[in-house]
Amino acid sequence: MELDAFISYASEDKKEIAEPLAKALKSEGLKIWYDDFSLSLGDSLRESIDKGLSKSRYGIVILSHTFFSKKWPQNELNALFYREVNGVKVILPVWHNVTQEDVAQYSPILADRYAVKTSDGLEKVVEKIKEVIKPPKPTTKPTMISNSYNVITNELVVNGEVVSRGFLFIYENRTYMPLELISLALGIPSDNVFWNEKTKTVTLMKRDRVVNLMLGSKVMTINGTQVNIEHLPIIIKNGVIMINPKDAADALGVWFNFDPGSNTLHFTYYNS
Repeated sequence: MELDAFISYASEDKKEIAEPLAKALKSEGLKIWYDDFSLSLGDSLRESIDKGLSKSRYGIVILSHTFFSKKWPQNELNALFYREVNGVKVILPVWHNVTQEDVAQYSPILADRYAVKTSDGLEKVVEKIKEVIKPPKPTTKPTMISNSYNVITNELVVNGEVVSRGFLFIYENRTYMPLELISLALGIPSDNVFWNEKTKTVTLMKRDRVVNLMLGSKVMTINGTQVNIEHLPIIIKNGVIMINPKDAADALGVWFNFDPGSNTLHFTYYNS
């Protein structure tokens, strides 16, 4: 089980700050390694601390004069420093009855970091720690979305419901759909679809992809990279901007196929 934070402190600071802080953070729903919470009779202290250090996303270090005079807390601090070798913030310093000058005498690196002070009150300390330690959002399994367009009825079905009707256009043996319909089929929000009248360019944005299709050009760009295609990606018919569904779907990572048995175009993608 992953923990939100490990609390490192000197035993002399336990009753005054470490224990109240641990209880306050736990009451906020955070998963905290603290010896009174994490140790049972007969447990190995060293093994439990090693496990707590390795499983915790952050290390709350209560820096005091006694902390710097003790070897065991220093070893915990060294282990947390080692976790930061790749530039990931792990150490959250809490100054207890020390000044920046005091901390600098023991560790100039720690003295340069922003710290919360116990002199500001326990509530303030908890607030500042919570701003950093936010429990990770539970990951949700992506669900598959399958939209379809029937070329006989001209019905566009999105998430199981008929949302629009429109006409197809065949040009040079290629199928084209109105821009409004193709954006719905591909799951693109309306504010992520742009038409530049001056450059005659359609821009489609979906998650991490930005696709530009230009009228009369067999070159489109995907995130700034040019891609050559065999047919014109867009045309204009009776004033309506028409998009080739396969080119747009492929460019945006949407699986596209045509079922001749049901005369239906299918657009399939994951919602995240």
